[in-house]
Amino acid sequence: MSIALLIAINPPKEIAENIVKIRKFISQKTGKNTYGSHDPHITLSVNSFPNFSDVEKRVLSVLKKHKSFSAKIEGLHTFPFDPIFKTNTIVYKVERTPTLAKIQEEIVNAVNPIRTEDQVKWLLKQNPNPPKENMKNIRKYGYPFGPKDWIFHASVGSVSNEHYEEIWKKIQKYDLSKSWRVDNVSIFIHLGDDGFKLFKKYKL
Repeated sequence: MSIALLIAINPPKEIAENIVKIRKFISQKTGKNTYGSHDPHITLSVNSFPNFSDVEKRVLSVLKKHKSFSAKIEGLHTFPFDPIFKTNTIVYKVERTPTLAKIQEEIVNAVNPIRTEDQVKWLLKQNPNPPKENMKNIRKYGYPFGPKDWIFHASVGSVSNEHYEEIWKKIQKYDLSKSWRVDNVSIFIHLGDDGFKLFKKYKL
């Protein structure tokens, strides 16, 4: 039995609070919110693994080479076709910088050899025929996107076309850009219906 783990950085407090507010609004409007139960986060890697300690060791071996760095939220953004849920996914987009891209690529390459196939099976159950490029990444990394084509973001929620325009208009008051200092990386653990919850923080 494998466990689902997510390695991520935490968004600034104000952005995390906004994510919670927007999610409430989405679930009131639509009756559901795909990402509603996860703690707010900016994913670096997410996968299924045989255990926690092997992942932790590999993450720590990467983090010891890195210092704290600056990151920037660029504002609200929509991925118009989410290959997992086939909906519009609203996010706070994060600026792609060489530092952020490097730390992510190193983490993905460090943990990829020990991932299990459980996440791949789950992904293909959601969408058995993802676009060719996504399928290549699923086979290689166990996820539809690899480090080269990754767009850094904090997910807010997925919304069908039917509700999208109205929701997008209403949430513009939460649109903001913000720079902050990233001084730790966290591992989140998947707790069934409660989604990914923050489990442990590691200082840079």
